[in-house]
Amino acid sequence: LLRGGGPRALSGIEAATSDGIIRPLLPWSRGEIRSWLDERCIAWRQDSSNSDLDLLRNRVRLDLMPGLESVSPSIRKHLVHLARTLALDEEFIAGELGRRARWIDPWDPQGGIPVVLIHAMPPPLRTRWLHAQTSRIGLERVTRRQSALFGEMIEDGHPRAVTLGGRWRLRLARGHLWLESPTVIDDFDNPITVGETLQLPIPGWQVRMGSTATPPAKVRWSWHSPPDARLRVRNVNLNDRIGIDSSGPRAARILARRLPRHLRSIWPVFCEDDRIYWIPGVWQDEAVEDREGHVVEVMHCEQSAGHI
Repeated sequence: LLRGGGPRALSGIEAATSDGIIRPLLPWSRGEIRSWLDERCIAWRQDSSNSDLDLLRNRVRLDLMPGLESVSPSIRKHLVHLARTLALDEEFIAGELGRRARWIDPWDPQGGIPVVLIHAMPPPLRTRWLHAQTSRIGLERVTRRQSALFGEMIEDGHPRAVTLGGRWRLRLARGHLWLESPTVIDDFDNPITVGETLQLPIPGWQVRMGSTATPPAKVRWSWHSPPDARLRVRNVNLNDRIGIDSSGPRAARILARRLPRHLRSIWPVFCEDDRIYWIPGVWQDEAVEDREGHVVEVMHCEQSAGHI
């Protein structure tokens, strides 16, 4: 409470968490533990840091709590009851969020979520969604200001973007919410070898070229290359144009119509020299696809929450 925590923080910490952390002594008070030790003639051991008043937790325990107990002797029991009540509320809200929520994948051109899904949630559930979504990208906290701006974005459509911690940005565009990463993806240009899998610098994406197709569940897009093409995969260049003689529209304009802004400059194109054959999920040259050629596949690998 002194640090500005909300209901989730006031609900206390768990004795056992879903990620395997166990706090076996948490359910018992200090007095109960000391009595148990005394009955068994086991010496009490004190961590020296527990008397350091530079730590807020010690100032609360040694200074603040005795003062509160002088006014309300049952204050500890009241606080425990409050924490348990809030924990039950949080458990219900977490279950409701799990049933209704969808999550943004910042590296997927189809990874945005319709803003109407968030707008349909009650405001308390929207706030929980924001906290949970930021946790999935490794951020530990959301400020009150960020939460307030997010609420305005969902209700009014403005602001169009909210800057989160670590320079991540949550953006509203074309009726969808997107997450823009601060990670800089360098230009890339790699040859494609038959039978090998190439990890793209875009997190979660791989390319494979072979004579047979991979099981569809792993493949987002596939295309048959010309039999003798010396294919390369690279990110798009500003001067790239579509067509046999590069006289068609700029590739960047096509990407701008189909991709979120943060993926346009790093999205892969498959080409031979300056001739672009295929842009996965965006465009392909129908004139050169050959069913007798090798199968080129773009695969998306699921990333664990917290490591996106």
